[in-house]
Amino acid sequence: MSNLFISRDKSKLIACAEAIKALIFPFKYEMVYVPHLPEVLVDRVETPFIYMLGIEREVYEKNHVFD
Repeated sequence: MSNLFISRDKSKLIACAEAIKALIFPFKYEMVYVPHLPEVLVDRVETPFIYMLGIEREVYEKNHVFD
């Protein structure tokens, strides 16, 4: 199951993604993990693999992710 975190604040976005990742301790998250996805890679959100990605709200709205 993939997870996409969206926030207006970059620091909160990264902190939230790190906190979620830490909650699975003592296990390790071994799938694709990018707590702050750059705008040039936003098309990766629609890939068919399992991931945990963070994206800023403005980038999400600008690129119409999942439309």
